[in-house]
This record gives sequence, structure tokens and C-alpha cells, in this order.
Amino acid sequence: MSMFARYASQQFPVEGTLDNCYQILHEQQPSAINIQHPDNPPLFAWVEWQLYQITGNKERLHKLILDKAWLQKHYRFIENSRRWSVVRGANVRMSIHKENYGYLWHGTPSGMDNTPRGRNRYHDIYWLDLLAMQVLSAQYISRMAKELSEDQLAAEYKILAEEGTELLNRYYWDDEDGLYYDISRKNPRQQCKVKTPASFWPMLAGACRSDQALKMASHLESDGIFGGRFPWPSVSRDDPDYHASGHYWKGGIWLPLAYMGTQALKQYGFHDIADTTAERLLNNMYQTWQQFEPHSIWEAYAPEAHRPATTEHPRKEQLVRPDFCGWSALGPINMLIESVLGFENISAPERTIHWRIYQQCRHGLNNLSFGDTVTSLLYTHKPAPEISVTSNKPYTLKVFYRGEQRDFKITRGFQHIRLSENESNRVNRLP
Repeated sequence: MSMFARYASQQFPVEGTLDNCYQILHEQQPSAINIQHPDNPPLFAWVEWQLYQITGNKERLHKLILDKAWLQKHYRFIENSRRWSVVRGANVRMSIHKENYGYLWHGTPSGMDNTPRGRNRYHDIYWLDLLAMQVLSAQYISRMAKELSEDQLAAEYKILAEEGTELLNRYYWDDEDGLYYDISRKNPRQQCKVKTPASFWPMLAGACRSDQALKMASHLESDGIFGGRFPWPSVSRDDPDYHASGHYWKGGIWLPLAYMGTQALKQYGFHDIADTTAERLLNNMYQTWQQFEPHSIWEAYAPEAHRPATTEHPRKEQLVRPDFCGWSALGPINMLIESVLGFENISAPERTIHWRIYQQCRHGLNNLSFGDTVTSLLYTHKPAPEISVTSNKPYTLKVFYRGEQRDFKITRGFQHIRLSENESNRVNRLP
């Protein structure tokens, strides 16, 4: 929720919501709210960096990394967890347990409740995604520390990220299949070959080499695995446990994993695949909204029809929950802005917007806020391609258009940018 609410952080209390979690887990502060699963996926560092890109609030980085050290505490909280230990302020005991080759975990706290990973023997496998998430956390803690000129802390967490990356690639990567798999607790050299989008967490964490990333991206071009008209099913379509109606995590399309995978693809330059699958997924959500009653945003979506997914109870054929923006709003907000409209990177600290224009139609954003800047951008292609921009503050607009990058210095006020091939890249400014 923080990922899409950050686009309206002045309206939604994103920072305070995250602080609630830190204060309960790491300050043991009494609270009127409880945390359900304290060992939910440890994504705070990734989320906080994305929030920082929009707000530019460096004081918050100082609080997170130096004053409170909440992100380091959460990293160690996962590292030092012991199975079934009690956490004050949480409703459920911990299920994470770290051993030499990885982490034990469970379907429900991982978010993938009835996933066929491990074939229902969850405690017999080391979960690849939790290891990758810890690498991801270490990467972003290191990046935040560097932003604060804390070089020693940055180096410490960079080493931790490198150690996790080495473990992932030594034991969890299968070069023939081109995927990361969970591994057996009894024999870490044995992989548990269930293909799920969880395999893309190492890619998001930057653990892949370019040749590994290329193999992983190819699975989004295969109808029988994660591609097709309804991309990102929660288990590969060639898996024996796959269900065409979804059955929760046995085929259902879940926006958190789809968004993560899309971001992972972009990180390695697979923009076309990321954009194509994002558009197909959003079309599925839109067609479901139109065709299926009640007209709603759903908890998860079916992998072969414009309809919501079914729950994990195969005999009852019940539908997942409607009115569920909780995480499904990642589609019509984040994936629309970042993949369909092409605003791939908005950075308040650097005062830049990266806009990859590939849609040949009128499109843009009004009243985009980042830091102290509010700007509106509109691309039109008739009679000639150009961008209209208004802004209350100066910034740099980096436009990726027809295979080229062009940088434009945006000033306060209104301006036209001509993109025609036979025109110079001049900016016409109006008062």
C-alpha cells in the first residue's frame, strides 16, 4: 500500500503507517493495534527508498538509519529469528528460522498462503524469496547510508548483500531452467522445482548476471509459464498444481508479485516485456471491472479469464475478496504510471523525471508532486510530437524517445518541447 500511496503522500500518512510497525516491533511501544504476522516479507528498506524518491525527505533517512536504526534492526530481526518465538505486539508467532543455507518460512506469513512450493512441506525447504529480500534490504540500507555519507555502514551492508547474492547463485539458481528455485533443507544441493514469480525476487535484488536475467525474462514470453494474455500467474501453467480458475496461489494473478516482477525486468533493461505484460494485466483488471459483477477491484485475478480468482477451497469455488485496493491498486496506479504512461523514475533528491515515451497517443500526468515540485506533463503527437510542461519549480526532464535520451531543463511556468526528428531539441518557454 505504501508503494501506491506514496504518489499522494501529502494525503495519505505513509510515513506514520510505517512508523507504527517499527515502534511495535523494535521499540516495544504499547499500541492500540497489533501486527498479525511479524515475519511478513521484510520489504521496509525497499519501500522507504521508493518513498524517499518521491518526498526527498532526507531527515527521514537520518531517522531510519542513524537516529533509530530501524531498518538495520529489522534486518537483524529477520536474521536472528527463531521459529515459534513470541513477538510482543504480534498476533502470531515467528515462523522464520535461519540456518546455514537459507531461511525456513511458511506459506501464510510469506504471503503465498497455499503455494505448491515444497508441495505442502513448507518446513522442508529454504525459501529463495526471503534470502533475496534480505539481499534487497541490505542493498537499500547500504544505498541510504551512502546517501548520508555513512561510508562504513554502507560498506558493511554491501558485504552482507554480496554474501546473500553468492549463496543465491551457488545453490538456488538452475542454469538449465533459467530460474531460481527453493532448495531442500535435507540436501541443499537438491532444488525444489516449482516455478513461481517468487523467482524474480533475486532479480529485483540485483543478484542476477545479465545472462541469467535474459533467461528469466524469456519466461514472460512463454504462454505455458508466466506469459500470454493473462501474465504473471502465481504458479507456472505447466505445474501439476496449476488451476485455471486461480485457487488462490495455485494460479491466481496477484498484483504484488506482478509489480515486483515488472520492476525486476525493468531493472535489467527488459522494458518492452515489462510494458507488454503490464498492459495485458491492466486490461485484464479493466475487462473484469466491466464484465464481472460486482464491478470491483479484486484481491486476485483468474489466470485464463476476465474474472476474479477463486479461493484456496477448490470444492466451494468461492471468489476472492472484492473492493480490495489493499495491494491490487498497484495495477491502476503504479503500473499505469510507471509502465503504461512510462514515468519510470521520479527523483526528488536529484530533481529529475525519467519519461520513456513509447505510446503514440495523447498521454501524461497532471499535478505530479515530488519534493516541493508540482508539475503537469502532456505528450501529443499531432500535428507533430511535442511535450507540454507546467511546473512550479525547475527540474530536469529526461525523455527517452525513439531510442534516444534527451535532457531538458524545465523552468518555472509553461513550456513546449518539440520532439520532431527534423526539429532541433529546443524548448519554447512562455511566461
